[in-house]
Order: sequence, then C-alpha cells, then structure tokens
Amino acid sequence: MSEDGLSEDGLSEDALSEDELAEGALLHGATYLVGYRAMTRLRELTWPEAREALRDRVVLLPVGSVEQHGRHMPLATDHITAERIAFLAEERHPVVIAPTLAYGISPHHRQFWGTCWVRSELFRDFMLDIVRSLKSHGVMRVVVVNGHGGNSAALSEVGQTLRQEGVSLAVYEWWRGIDDEFSRQILGEAAAAITGHACALETSVGLQLFPEWMKPEAAVDVPVGWAPPVHGGQVHFDTVDFTEHGNVGFPTLARREAGVAVVERAVSNLVALVRWIESRPLSELLARPHLG
Repeated sequence: MSEDGLSEDGLSEDALSEDELAEGALLHGATYLVGYRAMTRLRELTWPEAREALRDRVVLLPVGSVEQHGRHMPLATDHITAERIAFLAEERHPVVIAPTLAYGISPHHRQFWGTCWVRSELFRDFMLDIVRSLKSHGVMRVVVVNGHGGNSAALSEVGQTLRQEGVSLAVYEWWRGIDDEFSRQILGEAAAAITGHACALETSVGLQLFPEWMKPEAAVDVPVGWAPPVHGGQVHFDTVDFTEHGNVGFPTLARREAGVAVVERAVSNLVALVRWIESRPLSELLARPHLG
C-alpha cells in the first residue's frame, strides 16, 4: 500500500473488499486497512475524537523492547511485532490502540550494539502511570500486547497492582499461544527443537510481519537453548554468556509460510481474549475481597 492510499494494483483502499484487505494484511504484513479501523488509534485522534473512541472500549497497549535479535533481525523486533499484531486485531474487532511503548527491560543484551533498556522499576512505574491516565478517562479494561519476555515479570506486578485500583489489565504475549506441537507442525522437528530468541519461530514471524527489515542471509544457527542451566542452577545472566551471535536455535530454517500461520493464531487469540474480557462483568476481573 502506498502512502497515497493506493494498493500495489493502483486501486484505492475503498475499492478492495474487506476480505481482500484482511488477506493482504496476513500475507503481506499490511497494517493500515479498513474494517474497524476508523477512530481506533489514539495517537491519530483529536481530544474530542478520543472522548468518543474510548467509551466502552478495550484499549490495547503494545509494548516491547529495543534490543538485538541476532545478526538477521532488527532491534525493533519485539515492539514492532506487538504493534502489528495489535493492528491486525483491530481489523477484526473494535478496540482502541494506545501508542506503542518501544523500550523495555533488556540489560541482559547490553553487550550487543544498539540495545537500549530501562530499569525494571522505571518500566513498571511508567506502565502504571499510563494505565492510570487511561483510567482517568473512564477506561477500565486494558490489554498489554507484550512482545518481549523480559517485561513479563514487571507487567505481572503492574496487573496485580491495577486490579486492586479498579482497572482490569491483561497481559497478552503471542508466543504463549504457540505450543510445541503447533511449532513442530508448521516448522518441522529440527527447526522447532530450540526456540527462545530470534529462533526459527520468531524469525518466521519477522519474515511475515516486517520482511523489509529482515536479513535471513545473515542468520546463524546456534544449537543451544536460552540460558541453559548448570546442575539445575542459573549461572548465565547475559545473552552473550551462551551465544555470541545473539540468537538461539535454527533461524536458517525459518519460513514465511510458518510466520503466516503463527501470526494468524496470534491475532485470533488476541481477539478471543478481548471478547472474553468484554463478556465479563468488571467485578469478575478485579481483585477479590477477603474470604468470609
């Protein structure tokens, strides 16, 4: 899709059916489509438009990191993956998408050039303030679309805190819906044997969502799992301790077709989660009182 709103065929967005646009999004990583698109991205709205858009809507907040992903994936991998999955979800269900928080908790990648990070306590407090700001506008249901595993612990703490303040915060992470059997089915036994960071699975997702930033020819296979334990103990705290390339697994075996399947499942799971949250009374999503 060009910046003037024309497709590669020279047709306007309006000239394509919703099914055709949805198919294009999934196959080509397109994100600016129709469907539920109108008035859903907070960064594009005026304040009167935001007042209308935020009424009775679940807000998606994409977060990720700016960190190395091997020799073949961009530093933006985590936050762009989260953002584009959120964008695809908005085509299937009405939501509001808050601006993406790019930076996350990534000090364990600090030896690799370009990696930037924030302290975990700063990330936690920043997230709390963002959601409290949304609460002041009447938003009571938020889904954090998290693209970086290093943020998970802090986000769990944020969710626990906010549900005691009357706000439901769910944390959605695309990889949690991809089980081992599904990975083997779409990637094959060898490629799915080791997953974790810039592996065959994540590389396939990148080939689907942002192929223009990928360098698959530079990928290096690293036959080691993430932070391998020693006698049951954790001794590897920095990525460089167990991989000098920055990735693990077998990214040379990644396939875009596998990425299509993963993204489809990720988007479907996110939409299903939003619908589940919408179907519950707010009281069921908040912290419960003491048992009687």
